[in-house]
Amino acid sequence: MGRPPRAELPAEHKVQAMLTEPELQAVDDWRFARRIGSRSEAIRQLIAAGLEATAEPEPAKKRRKSA
Repeated sequence: MGRPPRAELPAEHKVQAMLTEPELQAVDDWRFARRIGSRSEAIRQLIAAGLEATAEPEPAKKRRKSA
């Protein structure tokens, strides 16, 4: 899971967030364990993983009964 090449990205938006020291240390530990090049990329990957993990499953499609 990485970022797509820059040409495929829509306009980027800068977001600032305040983190506690333990939160920042946890991000950095996670990042270094996975050899991710930047803190920003690590945060993007963590957000993507969190969103995916909490996404609501798509409703099952109803099958048509054969006659």
